[in-house]
Order: sequence, then structure tokens, then C-alpha cells
Amino acid sequence: MPSCLKRALKPITAVVAILVLTTGCTVQLAYMNLDRLVIRWVDDKVDLNAEQKRLVRRALDDNLSWHCADHLPQYVAMLNSLGDDLNDDRIDMATMVSYSEQVTQFGQELIEVSIEPATQLLASLDERQVEHLFLSFEESNEELLERLGEADVEKIQTERAERMVRRLSRFMGRLNRQQLARLSQWSVDYQPIDGHQLAYAHQWQEQLKQALALRHNQPDEFAQSIAVLFEPTRGWEDSYRQAVEANQALTLEALADVLNVATDRQKDHLMDKLGGYASDFDALSCSAPAQLAALD
Repeated sequence: MPSCLKRALKPITAVVAILVLTTGCTVQLAYMNLDRLVIRWVDDKVDLNAEQKRLVRRALDDNLSWHCADHLPQYVAMLNSLGDDLNDDRIDMATMVSYSEQVTQFGQELIEVSIEPATQLLASLDERQVEHLFLSFEESNEELLERLGEADVEKIQTERAERMVRRLSRFMGRLNRQQLARLSQWSVDYQPIDGHQLAYAHQWQEQLKQALALRHNQPDEFAQSIAVLFEPTRGWEDSYRQAVEANQALTLEALADVLNVATDRQKDHLMDKLGGYASDFDALSCSAPAQLAALD
């Protein structure tokens, strides 16, 4: 099952990934409430019973202990490195690709440690919960259908650019005309992928339905089927993969261009943000038992 962490760590850039993860609250507040947020998200999808909530909480406790001891120090190092690159004007396409690959790796590692608890949870679902889960999928599919039904291409492009401007403005402050024009061009060049996403969603959901049919009588085959569903990009058509890769390259290039024409004030604002996140992640790192206990 795709997790909220997987969505939060999509490989756009380190900056945007951290932003999505922490939108609306401080890093420390978001992290220390992550278990509650995840349980609420899962509960909304399948309507957990008491034992299932305990299963999810135990898995989250184990994963968060690993994450704050292993990943958070790496986040600190990455953010500090990004800050140095910004300060020394070393931002180019290769630099952005490097940070994107780091974020992708973090996301993949988070997915891998989620496979076993997700398999256990899915195996415990009753038929009513399975029905609830697929109803939630249908709602998501309807949202994609609505976007596909939007015929005004210029409106879609404008809204896409505006979303990116809002995201970057939270880090850099008000963008200038040159930066706005660059993001506008990025949005025009961006390839629509909603149709690909909807087709893949239907395919993935059907495969999950088939796997769930095995959960009671063929547990080994069920576990193998679920593990396969967690493989990133598995089952993507070539056209979907090419569009995603092209859009990622376009996005990284546009962000590099925006950063390269940043004013001193924008750089200072961004450096302060990155430094604040690095400090928060450093404080949350579970290198000491006392820090780990603070997350309980």
C-alpha cells in the first residue's frame, strides 16, 4: 500500500521534499506526531480495529527508532551540504540531480522497512475493511478523472506554476520576474501524466485485490505479492516512465535556474530555513537513549 511517507519523499529536490514533509507545522512537532498522523491516515483508509492500531503503532515505533537514528543524521548532512552549495554558488543540474538521488534513496529505504508491517496489516483485514479500502481508492481515482476532464490547458499550466511559486516562496520569499517567468515556462513544458497515473492506479489496485484474495489460504504467496507491489516504478509503461523522467529533469533544471538568479535576500532567507531544519533534525536524532525516549 503506498504510504504517506512515500508520497512525502517524492524525488523532486531535497528542498521541496522537506517542504512537503513539514508543511503546516515545525519539523519537530511534525516528527513527534508522525505516529499519530500515520495511524489516522491508515485508519481513514481501512477503519482499523484496536488490535490493528496496536500493530501499526508497534511498527511505527520500530521504524521511527531506526529512522531517527539512521536517517535524520543523513538529513542534517544533506541540508548542511545544500546550504554550502548555495552559499558558494555551486548549484547546477548535476548538483540538483545528486540531491534528488539522495532523497530518492531515503524514500526507498523507508518503503523497504514498511513492507513487513504493511503485509501484516493487510493480512489482518476483514472483508468490510477491504471494501472500505477500495472505496477510498475509487475516490482517489475520481479526483484523477476530474483533472483529466479539465480541458483548459492554460488554466492547468497556470495553476501548476502557481503551486510551485507558493512552495518556493515559503523558502525564499517573494520571487522576482525572472524567476516567475522561468517557472511559467517550466509549467508549459511539463508533460501531463494524469492519464498514466490513472491507468497505473487501476492496474496496481487490481493486483492488490488479487493479492488480498490469497491472504488467508496462501500466506507465503500473499507476502510475495505484496512485496512486489512495493517495488518502485514496477509495471510502468515506457511512455509513463519517460514522461516522469522528463518532468523530473525539467523540474530540477528549473529549480537550479531559479536558485542561480536568487537575490542575496532570497539566499539569506533560504539559508536560514535550511539551517533551521538541519538544527531541528539534529535535535531529533536518536543517537542518545534520552532522545529516543523523548519520542515515546
